[in-house]
Amino acid sequence: MQLKNKLVLLMLLLFAGRGFAQTDLTLYNMNWTPQSMYQNPALTPETNINIGLPIISSIYVQGVNTGFVWKDLFQLDGDSLNLTVDNMLGQLNDRNLLMGNFSTDYLSVGFRSGQGYFSLNVTEKVFTRFTYPKGLLELAWNGNANIPVSDWSGLGVDASGYREIGLGYTRDIFDDGKLKIGGRLKYLNGTWNVRTERSDISLSTDPDFFFLTANSDFRVNASGFNNTLLGQDTSANAEFSPTNYLFGSNHGMGIDVGFDWEVIDSTLRVSASLVDLGFIRWRNDPLNVSTDQATFTFEGIDINDFPDFDSIDGDFFDSLGTALLDSLEGTFTPDSSFDAYTAPTIPRFYVGANYLINENMDAGLLFSGEVYKGQFRPTLTASYNLRVGRVLQLSPTWSFMNRSFLNPGFGLSVNAGPVQLYAVTDNLLAPFAPQSVNTAHVHAGINLTMGRKPKDRDEDGIPDKDDQCPDDPGLEEFQGCPDRDGDKIIDVRDSCPDVPGVAKFDGCPDRDGDDVQDSEDDCPDTPGLAAFNGCPDRDGDGIMDKEDACPDEPGPAATKGCPDRDGDGVIDSEDQCPDKPGDPEHAGCPDTDGDGLYDNEDRCPEEFGPQDNFGCPYGDLDGDGIFDKEDRCPDTPGPKENQGCPYGDLDGDGVTDNVDECPNTPGPAENNGCPELTEEEQEILDLAFENLEFQSGKSIIRTSSYDELDSLAALLVRKPDWKLRIAGHTDNVGAESTNMRLSKNRANAVKDYLNSRGVAEERFIVEWYGESKPIVPNNSAANRQKNRRVEMEVVFE
Repeated sequence: MQLKNKLVLLMLLLFAGRGFAQTDLTLYNMNWTPQSMYQNPALTPETNINIGLPIISSIYVQGVNTGFVWKDLFQLDGDSLNLTVDNMLGQLNDRNLLMGNFSTDYLSVGFRSGQGYFSLNVTEKVFTRFTYPKGLLELAWNGNANIPVSDWSGLGVDASGYREIGLGYTRDIFDDGKLKIGGRLKYLNGTWNVRTERSDISLSTDPDFFFLTANSDFRVNASGFNNTLLGQDTSANAEFSPTNYLFGSNHGMGIDVGFDWEVIDSTLRVSASLVDLGFIRWRNDPLNVSTDQATFTFEGIDINDFPDFDSIDGDFFDSLGTALLDSLEGTFTPDSSFDAYTAPTIPRFYVGANYLINENMDAGLLFSGEVYKGQFRPTLTASYNLRVGRVLQLSPTWSFMNRSFLNPGFGLSVNAGPVQLYAVTDNLLAPFAPQSVNTAHVHAGINLTMGRKPKDRDEDGIPDKDDQCPDDPGLEEFQGCPDRDGDKIIDVRDSCPDVPGVAKFDGCPDRDGDDVQDSEDDCPDTPGLAAFNGCPDRDGDGIMDKEDACPDEPGPAATKGCPDRDGDGVIDSEDQCPDKPGDPEHAGCPDTDGDGLYDNEDRCPEEFGPQDNFGCPYGDLDGDGIFDKEDRCPDTPGPKENQGCPYGDLDGDGVTDNVDECPNTPGPAENNGCPELTEEEQEILDLAFENLEFQSGKSIIRTSSYDELDSLAALLVRKPDWKLRIAGHTDNVGAESTNMRLSKNRANAVKDYLNSRGVAEERFIVEWYGESKPIVPNNSAANRQKNRRVEMEVVFE
């Protein structure tokens, strides 16, 4: 392709526009109009059959400029109209949108079947959007001499012409129609498309020679331009046929989904949808023009090659344009190719809430928007929707969109029999004050609507002409009169219209079926007796259950309906003697034997007995005159002084153990059961005691005492069953602790001596008492001598 053709094509592309989803903010809530389904496929019309007249059923036109309004560019000064470009430039964003959109329906039909609604549409659409940066207009107005760098990033187009064939289905999820979901599957067939895939462009000016240097990274795709500008022979594609027109080579798919839900009955309705989600694959005459991080410099053209301005004519501009293109051809050479590409449609979402004031009016709030190449464009619309009879629907709205609050809208739908005319605009000011608005929009058409529901003020499904209660929703079986509680008794005859009841009580309930209506039934959920105001008496004791402490066991009134077999006033469940009348203070038990213990505490309730024996009499089993409770040997007679046990004689010497001083060693009675020492044995013991002396103040035995101690040791060796008790004593001279220690040491000294002479140590019992056990007063030297002693005594077990 020649560069001239490329440059011309680029200029066409740059000003062709950019695609934008259809909005119709006011039409969204006009549920009489079938075209409202284009914004949400769940918003079905009220009529059963809807047919759009070809071409004129839906004509949609929209124009938008988000950058400025015309009064920013022109100002009236008296009779003069001044151009105020600087003021306009001050209103621009870095990126601004210029849009123009159009659509019309070739075919539009819909019909209801059961709980579903089917729809079919064939629609021609042209949607364009042109994004222009602020830097582009600043350069055009101020020239490059005063702008060192001009940023054109974002400059581009997205425009399409295509046909849509949509098949939709909406269904009531529940029988009451409160929740609907809908969807539309769409086949898309493209006619032409221009799309800027990327655009990063900046221009810088040389400060000395004012040469323009451009840095360019862009890609523009186009399809369907059937002319020689593309440098291709496409005459074969020009042949027209219906099939080629509807199902050409640029195929695509799309989908719409939505729901409509009456959340609070007759009060609040919410809805939401996502529409125009899809794509088209462009294969017909594709063209791709691009640069990849390219840089080029334009040095301009020599104006001297052209005639003076005073002789300018048509040839001058032709020559100038040719010269400009020739000059650019040497510096700017974009790449071109002919590859098919895919372009998405621009989806849009809607979220709405409507407060239902009454059956004919509601107030709505609609939030919608789109996300395109990372930018979010929201709109917010408040609406008031009114239906006047069955003929007229009005919808005034106010919207914030395209950076402006100055968007009052209005919708009108008129039904003249089966013919419906509607006209809607999202900005009513556009034809009256075009200089002040940046959005112009109109959507109008003519439909045939049939199968409209007959007038039904109470919306009970029964036409008013057949409804005996036209203002109150009712049932067909009652000629439209309501039966709120569903008891088959209409409200006007029902004494209890909000509670299901029975005919015998004029519609008032008897929940437990005991023939006592609930309003008079003290126990409405439990079958009972009329005598007790509907309350039961399960045990038949004449006391109603709610006053009967024992409702399942018959009992007298005195015990609140609980049984008392012995009639003592203590109910059986608390009576420890339920078959014997007794004292209430003693768990209903008597004292049968009169011993002061009541039968529930008396172990022998029929026999008199002391309380300390649990009411039982004491016994004497062995007949020794001692009661068994005091008799340590109740089965063997014995003396009282031995606690009823007989005395024993362990050593068998005929002396009972109670008087035997040596119960383990036999001895004569005259010696208290202990063996007697012979005179010789006693003499040895006495001599050992009498001749025992110690060194003064010490525990050392004098040698003069050895002979007697040796004789005593020999005697003990001969008598192995004897034991010897050795006890040490002192006088009171000196410290008490010293005397105690001295008595201990002297007693042990005797033991040690005898042990050394062959007497086993375990045969000794050694004791010491110090000065604590004198035998005479310590008031003289003689007496103190007597008190200083070591006593020795033979011991028998």
